[in-house]
Amino acid sequence: MPDQPTNAYLDALRAEARAKGGYATPVQQSSASMTGTGYAGNYVSVIPQPPDSYAVGDDIVFKRTDGSTTIHRIKYTKPGYVFTQGTFNRNGDGWIPMKQVLGKVTKLVDSKTGQTKQVDAALGN
Repeated sequence: MPDQPTNAYLDALRAEARAKGGYATPVQQSSASMTGTGYAGNYVSVIPQPPDSYAVGDDIVFKRTDGSTTIHRIKYTKPGYVFTQGTFNRNGDGWIPMKQVLGKVTKLVDSKTGQTKQVDAALGN
């Protein structure tokens, strides 16, 4: 990941994520597709998972073919692929090859208060 802004909350989340082989990053909302998740303007921890462990309802980060990254929710899975969709999108993103999946969003940290929230796949947030 490129160098990002830093503060004590983000530094702590980064250290924890690195220990698990992942990373933490500020989230910039570029569309309304995941409105209501609390991600925009805050920090998320993204941890790589074994390809067969991703499940319907997981929020994941994946790299698009143009190189941009996206956080969307898994709607369906099949061997080697996940089908994702933003919570406020009418249509899905299509089948995303696992090689494009960077990891699962596991934790959300409020950038102002440092309040931490585990991301629960069963609830989708």
